[in-house]
Amino acid sequence: MRERCGGSNGAGAGRVRPTGDRPTSGRPTIDRPRSDRPTGDRPTSDRPTGDRPTSDRYRRARLAALAALPLLLVLGPAAAPASAATTVGVAGAYDGTYVPGRPVAVRVQVTADRLLQGRLEVVVSDGTPVGVAVEVPGGSTKEFLVVVPGSQSFNFDGALAVQARIRDGSTDIAAGNGVIQSSVGQELVGLLPAALGGRGLPGPTALAVDAGTARFAAIGPAELAQAPASLGPVSTIAAAADELMRLPGSARSAVLTWLEQGGHLLVDADPGQTVEGLPPAWQPGQDGRAPAGRGEVRLTGGAIADGRWAGLVEPTGWALAGNPEFGMGFGGGFVGQALAEEAGLEVPRLGWLVAFLFAYVVVAGPLLFFVVRRRGRPELAWVAVPLVAVLFTAGSYAGGRGLRDTTRQVDANIISTGAGGSTANTWLGVFSAGGQTSRVRFGPGWMPVGDPNSGASSLSSLTITPDGTEASLPLEAGQFGVVPSSGPAAVEGSLEVTATALAGEQASGRVKNTTEFALDDVAVFVGTGGALVGRLGPGEEREWTVTNTDLNFAFEGGPPAEFRVWGPGNFDGFSSDDTFDLTLWEAARQIGGQEFRGPGEVVAAGWTRSFTPPVGVDGRRAGGGRSLVLGRTRMQTPAKGGALDVRREVVRAPDFRRGKGDSFVVRFITRDADVGGRTPDPSRLTVRAPVGQLETWRDGGWRTVDPVALQELERSGWAEFVLPPSSVQGDIVYVRFPAFGPGVDSNGLFTLRERA
Repeated sequence: MRERCGGSNGAGAGRVRPTGDRPTSGRPTIDRPRSDRPTGDRPTSDRPTGDRPTSDRYRRARLAALAALPLLLVLGPAAAPASAATTVGVAGAYDGTYVPGRPVAVRVQVTADRLLQGRLEVVVSDGTPVGVAVEVPGGSTKEFLVVVPGSQSFNFDGALAVQARIRDGSTDIAAGNGVIQSSVGQELVGLLPAALGGRGLPGPTALAVDAGTARFAAIGPAELAQAPASLGPVSTIAAAADELMRLPGSARSAVLTWLEQGGHLLVDADPGQTVEGLPPAWQPGQDGRAPAGRGEVRLTGGAIADGRWAGLVEPTGWALAGNPEFGMGFGGGFVGQALAEEAGLEVPRLGWLVAFLFAYVVVAGPLLFFVVRRRGRPELAWVAVPLVAVLFTAGSYAGGRGLRDTTRQVDANIISTGAGGSTANTWLGVFSAGGQTSRVRFGPGWMPVGDPNSGASSLSSLTITPDGTEASLPLEAGQFGVVPSSGPAAVEGSLEVTATALAGEQASGRVKNTTEFALDDVAVFVGTGGALVGRLGPGEEREWTVTNTDLNFAFEGGPPAEFRVWGPGNFDGFSSDDTFDLTLWEAARQIGGQEFRGPGEVVAAGWTRSFTPPVGVDGRRAGGGRSLVLGRTRMQTPAKGGALDVRREVVRAPDFRRGKGDSFVVRFITRDADVGGRTPDPSRLTVRAPVGQLETWRDGGWRTVDPVALQELERSGWAEFVLPPSSVQGDIVYVRFPAFGPGVDSNGLFTLRERA
């Protein structure tokens, strides 16, 4: 046996062994613990076989391992990762479609044969991942509805790629892919449970006119729980006569918000029947239809219960008008610049930069050369030149930091008030001095919006929780980020306005502020004109009158009404002392869509800094920013005389991005009984347009209408068309124009008039 030298030599675990312990090359060796000793310390063949006999304990361990090997081979598959037994299926909710710019609803089906807990992430078109915590019991399949912020991303075929993946931390467990298709040119009709009545979904059917087809999808509890964002692809909702009132309060409020934003609601009640759950101002009455914000309510008189869908659904402008993403993106670029200035970010004036560079060149060049030559010490230049560079660098750094000394978190808001409640669009500006990833929190029902290419800052991730949404915003050093979002606004009351058309191109009415805010520079806009009302405290009201206005909103030359009412404004930002700013107004116009300032629409607007949106960054709540408060109504017309009240909606337009479509389709409602409209003489209706051809829907097809004088088009760019009386069908007129180019201001082009 080999004798080990305990610790007498003080070497401990790495002790020196006497050379006589075994033959060596004559060098002392370090005796390592056996677990650390390299196997190559000495050849195995040189070790005496009896030096370390195998004990019974080791022999029994080997036998136990060999006996357990078959059992491990059997149990091995059960210990495999969850990904081997997890599958993910992806499909677009609502018939696999989406509307460009509006939120996208994605349905994900997860199957697992063992308990699965993790994070479900959905990515649409390489956008921001949207995640939600999920749990799937073992041996089951569970379905999840995830709402992803919309964007203006598109492919020429209208298809968008969707990926869903289950993650455990940073590890992907399983993934699935799908494709969703643009629904432009179709009307997606969502059926509430009572309207569906336990029957199967109807197949595609023809619309009321030849302008696409109607397709149908069921709206269940999961969709209603995330409404109105989850209703992004749905242009029309069908409900039983009393179904709206039977919905839970939060779901009913969400449907009303969707309606206010431009949706169309079909209620299977008889004309004149009161629809429980609708605000009084939105009740259709005997006419069977009524405006509801930017949307419309229509009674179907039992057609839904009978399954009579052919020709029941009308085309809408859901895919064209009121696109929140376009407004938050297009207008957001200007608003973001204005926020940066209000936050205190400044760019040095060009004159100062030139002067600074000139001073550096003079000091580091001729002046330094003259000084060292005069002192007879030219070698000092090796020290003086770097010193001058350091001094000027320090000065520029101090000056640059001074430009950001007043930087703060800022916000700007548009609050739309109405009978269905208030919603808000918010831009939050965040500055990072040293670079960081900020945590942005949104309240319940709020969601980031906007195209990443529109000037808004890109979010790296988005997590939806029961208490709201949280996003990660990576910012580089010195970067100013802008995050647009929208959601319900906790605002009591509204900016109420009434309007009546008068003879001689005039209109008058009253505006009342029932909100808790004091509003400055309140103004009312109708037709091509506007009037400044002034400051309105909470509960105050005032009369207004607009003169010299074209109430039917024909094409107008000269500055817009807002320039005349509020002045030229400050398009460079919010840094002026004015209470208003036209950059925010322009964003409101884009969000409002085609009919924001259309014929018969009356818009009241005021300004405040008292609104606090439920948005914050790194624990700091937004608030104190400039807010534009809006209220809208329809203009009333007297039974005799006055202007013709026409409600209008552009329901189809060419898709210039993809080169699809070749015409505009416009729907006119010639009488609005709910606001006292009068019935026009069908033989005296005219349309003025910059085209030489026009079609109306009559006798079951599109029929051509020739212009009164085609030479007028050549002379002034406009032609007038007298519509046949048969073009008016139940107070509705459909007109189709050939496409004549993008960037069209429809307010001046699509106008229905009554000849004198």
